[in-house]
Amino acid sequence: MKNTTIKNIASVTSGLFLPVVPSGEVAYLQVNDFSNPNAVAMASKTLATKRTETNLLHKGNILFACKGATYLSVVYNSDIQAVASTAFFVLRLRDANICPDYLCWFLNQPSIQAYFKYSQIGSNTPLIRKPIVEELEIPIVDMDIQIKIVEISKLAEQKRSLIQEISRKKQMILDQTLMNIIKR
Repeated sequence: MKNTTIKNIASVTSGLFLPVVPSGEVAYLQVNDFSNPNAVAMASKTLATKRTETNLLHKGNILFACKGATYLSVVYNSDIQAVASTAFFVLRLRDANICPDYLCWFLNQPSIQAYFKYSQIGSNTPLIRKPIVEELEIPIVDMDIQIKIVEISKLAEQKRSLIQEISRKKQMILDQTLMNIIKR
């Protein structure tokens, strides 16, 4: 295992400030879009221009929300033409030995999120400056270990989701049982 900085493995660029055009051809991704599983399909639109063409997202790019209360990271995996808004930094990996999902997992770790919170500037709309992301050290492990970490993380998320669903259904059964008792 070795450590390196993000700037050594990826380019970090700012998203674009563009007008929203309902009849546009290119998805214009903003942070609030990612509360929906169909984020890219439901995103605002902007016009296709030379500027959007040169900044189109590609599969495996990582969107890092650099403005706001949470600094979430997501891997872009859509076939829809899209660009990121200024709320994001776009990380484009240059090192084939790094799995995008591993880098995304790393950026979403609680200790890294705490580091970003500590490093943020501004009070109304806190933000992370680009050098903070670029200078962040990341441990690089073998690709097979990166993939296993990502798989375990996904399984843990599925487990959390299932536990929440079971709890919700138990509560529904309890509520219905109590309502049935009251109606008697």
